[in-house]
Amino acid sequence: MTQRDETPLKIEDVSGKVFNLDRNACINIFNIYKVYKREKIEVVALRGLTLHVKRGEILMIVGPSGCGKTTLLNLLGGLDKPTAGKIYIDDEDITDLNYDALTVYRRKKIGFVFQFMNLVKSLNAYENVELPLISLGVADDVRKQRINELLELVGLKERRLHYPAELSGGEQQRIAIATALANSPSIILADEPTGELDSTNAHEVMAVFRNLVQRFPNITVIIVTHDMSLKRYADRIVRMRDGMVDESMSLQYTRDGELLDAQGVAVAASGTTTMPDLSEVLPQYPSISELKFCPKCNASQIQVSILKSVNIDKPHPLFQLNDAVIICNDCHNVEKVRVKIFHP
Repeated sequence: MTQRDETPLKIEDVSGKVFNLDRNACINIFNIYKVYKREKIEVVALRGLTLHVKRGEILMIVGPSGCGKTTLLNLLGGLDKPTAGKIYIDDEDITDLNYDALTVYRRKKIGFVFQFMNLVKSLNAYENVELPLISLGVADDVRKQRINELLELVGLKERRLHYPAELSGGEQQRIAIATALANSPSIILADEPTGELDSTNAHEVMAVFRNLVQRFPNITVIIVTHDMSLKRYADRIVRMRDGMVDESMSLQYTRDGELLDAQGVAVAASGTTTMPDLSEVLPQYPSISELKFCPKCNASQIQVSILKSVNIDKPHPLFQLNDAVIICNDCHNVEKVRVKIFHP
């Protein structure tokens, strides 16, 4: 078996900015911009976004509407091309591919799961999964075996002759996942896959994704969602804001205890049993214990009052952010600060 080349590769963009290509990642995104033109108005959907995604990872992307989440999925899926920047999939620069080559790329490597399932209503579950295999020219016997395997994987082999209207929303989405897997993709892109489901069905669908990567550890799943109750199914959560990765709110623990930054790079040893010192995490925010001196006169006679917790879209697994005020007894300076406080 040929050994994978893990020699670091440096990439330089037109501005002279240098990036390191992570050979352990299946997706390397460097300084991506996407600008849409609407008559005389230019809308910048992505602005210098950089991200690495590891092979076999379930990455959850969260953020407010309009922050560029779906645009990013479209670029990764080869449905659109960036205005500037580079996207490497398995070390191949897909930004240099023409639209015919992107079609081949999608057929070989990408599976799409959408919010509204996109099933053909006139076809039963078996036939929906079969449809992409027919277009790929897969032989009848191989096709039948593949369909049954996929339906069993999503737990719906017994429902294979039911039509979408006869299935629950969760069952329909699980059939949609099986359909997305028909071409044996290495990357699954799921845009709000639980957006139309109740909480029970949403967790069942997410469990399918979790089981999928356990069975096929080389498949990478990227999920766009607003539902933070599903975060336990993800290996890493990245928050987007204004077309960029919001690194201050994207630090997460994986299930094996490895602390990763927004780019998926380990910042603590894998399998660690203790949390790192709070001062080492997001240093732009001091911990409450670090507030010992007046920021104006450096006197130690101060009072610190916690005002309120900061309302953020994605709670952090280590701590919460709070607004606080420092009152100096010597110079009477009053200063508002934002601090980190460990979850109890």
